[in-house]
Amino acid sequence: MAISRENFLEPEIRCGYEVTADVKKLWKVQLDMLEEFMRICKKYGLRWQMNGGSLIGAMRHHGYIPWDDDLDVLMPRADYEKFAEVAHAELPEPYVYVNDALEPEDSRGHAKIRNSNTAWLDNNRLVWKSRCNQGIFIDILPTDEVPKDMKKRVD
Repeated sequence: MAISRENFLEPEIRCGYEVTADVKKLWKVQLDMLEEFMRICKKYGLRWQMNGGSLIGAMRHHGYIPWDDDLDVLMPRADYEKFAEVAHAELPEPYVYVNDALEPEDSRGHAKIRNSNTAWLDNNRLVWKSRCNQGIFIDILPTDEVPKDMKKRVD
């Protein structure tokens, strides 16, 4: 069954799994951030691709995996660094770009775009009592090339 934009937020059963309206609201926030991310990437000619469960969901489910709750994208290192340079100026409120340098107590080894008008609290964050932005996010992960020439590789 295809889901239209008009009834996107309605609960449904996908692959025998109940997708609630709350989960769909989360997905909608992430998809809105993805649109902004894609706009910026297009403007600056930055390369990216879906990753992990997000890629599997796009291919197998034509959207999210029914039990998935995040969105992951990969960028080649040079594009990832360029995105970091322009994100603050390009992202409209309430979206914010964060990374380990900006939020060292929430170090993950990659960047995120967060929606500051929302909150995503899990048990780990409650235990840590993190003071970082807790908005719903999408993950942006860098990828690095490995030289084919074995002499150029670092042990």
